[in-house]
Amino acid sequence: MYISFAGLIGSGKTTIATILSEQTSIPLYKEVVSENRYLPDFYKYIGIDGINPYAFQLEVYILLNRWKQQLEIIRSGHGGIQDRSIYEDIYFITHLYINNNLSEKDYITCKELYEMIIKETPKPDMIVFLDVPPKIAYQRAKRRGRDMEKEIPLEYFVSLSKYYDAFIELMKTFGCSVLHVPYDEKNKIEDIVFNIKKISN
Repeated sequence: MYISFAGLIGSGKTTIATILSEQTSIPLYKEVVSENRYLPDFYKYIGIDGINPYAFQLEVYILLNRWKQQLEIIRSGHGGIQDRSIYEDIYFITHLYINNNLSEKDYITCKELYEMIIKETPKPDMIVFLDVPPKIAYQRAKRRGRDMEKEIPLEYFVSLSKYYDAFIELMKTFGCSVLHVPYDEKNKIEDIVFNIKKISN
């Protein structure tokens, strides 16, 4: 079984993916964060008008790392749980371009790389979308205390959240099963994990 998570920064993807991996013995493939050599510098420019000088490098780095993860999952034959899907990246890329943080030529290059990857790589069996209100995701990101995320404004979360309806529809066109999980302060992690296991079996 190959399961990939999706959702805003701070939505709880890694926490729930980790618990699911522990309970199912399916290998966990975490998003590259602390090892990402571009991310700290990229975040310094969030909320600033104009081209982010690290946006292009960051997006290429992320696409390549997620692609390597996908290939490793597929080739292993044991499945995997991935705490961020590559399929969301087109919306991060588009968001940067629309907000004038990524040049048109860099946007086109990123988009071409993305399209090549998703065309040539097998899709997950299931996408779990953790639907978290932007304000709650923002608060969770603040609580976990990563230095690089401290300056991300709430507006960034709100703006990105608007892309997820389109993301769900995109995954359906790819033939992927999408589990849409509302996850606010009322939902218990153990209930969410139980439902994912039930549906994925």
